[in-house]
Formats: sequence, C-alpha cells, structure tokens
Amino acid sequence: MVLTDKEVLTAGIVATLSEALTQAVLRAQALGEEIVACVSLPPFADCDLQALVTSGVAGARRGYWLSPRGEERCALGAIQEIVGDGEDAVADVAAQWETVVAKASVGVGCSLLGYGGFAFAPEGPRDAVWQDWPGGALVLPRIHVHKRAGVSLRTPTITVSVQQRVQPDSDPVLLARDLAQLYTLCQEAGQREPVAAKASTDTACDARPVDDARYQMAVAETASDIRAGRYRKVVLARRVDYACDARARVAKALGTLRDTFSDSTLFLFGRDDAVFLGASPERLISVQAGTVAIDCLAGTTVRSPDRAQDEQLMQELLDSKKNRAEHQAVVDFVLKAAASFAQDVTCAPTPCILKLVHVQHLHTPVTGRLREGQTVLSAVQALHPTPAVAGFPRQDARTVIRDREPLDRGYYAGPFGFIDSAGNGEFVVALRCALVRPEALSLFAGGGIMGDSEAAVEWAETEWKMRPMRTAFGLEQMPAEKRP
Repeated sequence: MVLTDKEVLTAGIVATLSEALTQAVLRAQALGEEIVACVSLPPFADCDLQALVTSGVAGARRGYWLSPRGEERCALGAIQEIVGDGEDAVADVAAQWETVVAKASVGVGCSLLGYGGFAFAPEGPRDAVWQDWPGGALVLPRIHVHKRAGVSLRTPTITVSVQQRVQPDSDPVLLARDLAQLYTLCQEAGQREPVAAKASTDTACDARPVDDARYQMAVAETASDIRAGRYRKVVLARRVDYACDARARVAKALGTLRDTFSDSTLFLFGRDDAVFLGASPERLISVQAGTVAIDCLAGTTVRSPDRAQDEQLMQELLDSKKNRAEHQAVVDFVLKAAASFAQDVTCAPTPCILKLVHVQHLHTPVTGRLREGQTVLSAVQALHPTPAVAGFPRQDARTVIRDREPLDRGYYAGPFGFIDSAGNGEFVVALRCALVRPEALSLFAGGGIMGDSEAAVEWAETEWKMRPMRTAFGLEQMPAEKRP
C-alpha cells in the first residue's frame, strides 16, 4: 500500500513525538511526579493565524498576539492554567511558572510558552462582569504556532510546538497520536479562508453606560483634590455595556482591528464562554536576549483628517502643560521602577508623538539591559500599574480608583502577554479593548485626571478611545473621508 504525503507526514510526526515523549516519561519517572513536555514539530508551509484562532479547534481556551513588528502568535488549548490572586498575584504566578520550567522536558529547538494576563487590581474585589476571572492567569497551551516576518512579508517563518503534561506511567505513543491529530487539525484550520475583515454597522446592541454621572462627579472631585495638593494624578475609567451576544462578531472584529491598527499590538484571550481582546498602543515591557524595551505613553489628543489641523493638534499636545506633566509622571516612575530589574536604563530627554488612527499620544521609549536572575514577569511586577493607567503617587491613585471609579476594571489596563522558558517575553497594557460575554459586550476607556481637568472633556476623551472597538464590532462606522 502506497502512503499519501499526509500519511507519511503524520507517521513522521508521531515518531518524533513518541521519541521526545518517551524521554519526558523517563524524566517524570526520575522526579516521581507529573511534568510538562515541549516538542518542536515541522513548520506549517503557511497558516492564517487569525483563521486558526477563530476556528474553534482545541476548544475555548485560546490566545492570539500580533505586534507592529510582524510577530504573530496563536496558542490553542490548555494543558495547565497557572493562577494567582491578591496583591502578590504576579509574583505567585511567576514562582509557579519557574517551578514548571525547572521540571520540564524541553526538546531541541523548543521553548515552553505561557500566555495570559493580570487584572488591573488582582486583589479584587470582582464584580459580576469579571467574577469568573482570577487575579492573574498564565495558560500553557497544547499547541503554539509562531509566525515571524521574514525578509519580505511573503516569506514569513512559521514554527510549531506542542506541550503536554506527562506522568510517570504515561503511554508516549498514545500521547503522540493525540498530539499529531491536533497538529493536523490546526494545519487544516489555518488553510481556510479567513473571515471577512469588515463588520457592517449593527444597531441591534443597546448601549448601557455604567453610571456616567458618577464618573463625571469622580473626575470633578479628583481634580479638586489634585489642586489641593493631595496627589498629582489619577486615571479614572468608565465602561459601556452593550446588551447583546457579540461572540459571533469576534472574528470580524479581530480582522477589522488587524486591518486598521497595524501600529498597535492585537491580543485575544479566550476563557470558557468569554473573550477579551483589543489593540493596545502601549508596550509595558519587552525582554529579548537581555534587552529591555518599555513604552511610556500618557497625554492624548484626537487626530484630524486635515493635515494642517492634525499638525496643530500635535503641537498643542506637545505644548500642553497638563499633558506634559501627566507624561513626565509616567517617565519618572518607569525610570525608577526599571532600576530594580534592569541596568543601563536610558530614555530621550523629551517625548515624541505617537500617531495612531484615531488619536495621538506623547511617547517616550525607555531601553536597558536585564539584570541577572530577572525575567519579563519580574518587570511586570515592578511596573504594573504605571501612572499611565493608575496615577501618581501610585498607592494614593489606586485608593482613589477603588473608592470613586464606578466599575471593576478586571483585565482592562492590566498586563497581557507571554513568557518563554528563558524568561523572555512581552507584555502590553490592555487598552482599547473589549470583553465579550454571552449576555453583553463591554468596552473600557480611561483618562488621566490632573488639577485642570474638566469632567466633560475627560468624558469626551474616553469616547474617542472607545471608538475603535465600537467600529470593530459594527456598532459604529466611520466614513472613509472622515478618517485621519
């Protein structure tokens, strides 16, 4: 009998997996406990990771990442979810991750991967919107597909790895066959036609702002406190719920964000019947081969389709005492916090402008070298939350947020990203985002409150910031001639 190319490939994958998993079983037996194995598999010739992550293969647990630098990741299934709660959630998750890494059986050319995020305030309390989400969650997927831009966009590099929990008495051949089947299903799902990228305007969802009156009162009270010298800055957020089941719109929303926001990092975190996704302009921390990179973003204004007016808005932002003070508070905090995990930390003396589709921000990049024994999660613990999403002094700001903000932020404004076996990884601040649940779609946005802040102006700023997600989910459509 002549085997087809697919059968030959599958047989080869089963053999590769069986050999690697046999070694993993031996390690599990030597340690006398369950461990995690990671195996590198042949790369897919091509794969649409957006089609793959929205395909439903491997269940509801899924993660997606697309950076402005062309790095794209899709993680499906879950062999383990590391969770943490309370004020030490990041440290707890990091410690558990290190334990998994220390015991793991990692094949040649492979690295363990964990992806996930943390709530803005992991200590809680959680409201009904976020009640099923822990303070922090790091998922070890069953399969991870990583696409990196090659010399040209037509020749990306695609790598595939699988992860598996292995017990001392596991049958490596049975595990190998199961993983080989998953590999084949993912390869086929990634070849399907992607979902149409544009969603039409749909008015079926009724908007239900969460206590706007309380939000505007909080802005006025906080600005008054700042003028009185009680603290320097507080970021206050608001939420708008739409009464509808938007889960069927996730694929189109992701496609719209991908087409529109190439200057931002797209992220998606699927847990059970909920999906958290967005397009963040703010990189909290990147660690690659010892190099640290951080984005300081604070101070915002709108864009204009008229070039001259857009430049005028940019100059007004650069000249704004309120926005420059808000931005400098973030830079000062980041430089001080980075000293705990990095050395040779440097930044530009003045901010530049980061122009996005709908808004423009004051932006100061910070770079450095990672200290020995530190990881990307060490940096997340030191940096989160920055004054860009909390305020300054940080503890005072967090108290005001807890007492005055009319919502539980959940994972909004929290860190989201990934880490590998070597402690490399990247986390963004989960901004310009939405939480999709069976009964509602929730959008989030916030703004920095200073002594001269006005409630109506701050409310309008949050409306600008929600616009991308409303557009992505078909709740609003901006005519092409009005786009900057």
